[in-house]
Amino acid sequence: MSSPQRDGDGHGRSTFYDAVRVLTVTGTLGVLVVLATYLVGRAWQRGFHPGIRSLASVMLPIIVGSFAFMFHRGSLARLRAVPTGLAALGGAAVGAAIMLTLRHLESFSGVPIPELLVASCLALLVFASGSLYGMAFGRRVRPEDDALSYYYGVVIGMLGYVILLGFPTLGG
Repeated sequence: MSSPQRDGDGHGRSTFYDAVRVLTVTGTLGVLVVLATYLVGRAWQRGFHPGIRSLASVMLPIIVGSFAFMFHRGSLARLRAVPTGLAALGGAAVGAAIMLTLRHLESFSGVPIPELLVASCLALLVFASGSLYGMAFGRRVRPEDDALSYYYGVVIGMLGYVILLGFPTLGG
């Protein structure tokens, strides 16, 4: 059994807790990256112009998130101050919305909405969590778990959608 460790606030934490946290964060981000890559790849199969639009739709939210991270950290920090329950509920709604757009809008040729939604969720999770700030500047402004409820929410929304409605058929 793992022995509890003390964090900076004096709270006891176990190695198991840390492993679950790492799995949740990397798993959520991994699923979003795989979905974005898949959607961009499918668009490239349809041609150069759909591929460029899809790639731009993935890049735009990441660039905007990076801009906000660099120049408006306070706005992103406010997301970490949202109560845990509301953050998880919002994350679940976004996770379910991602799956819904995959089912109904994946082949929509007008605007690559699924790519925008997946990349927006990815950018918000990465840049609003504060983890990049800690890596870049070698110190933590807030505890790392502030944004963890968003990660759990997204996973809960995606899994809940799959359980209730099945995995969206892509490319039918």
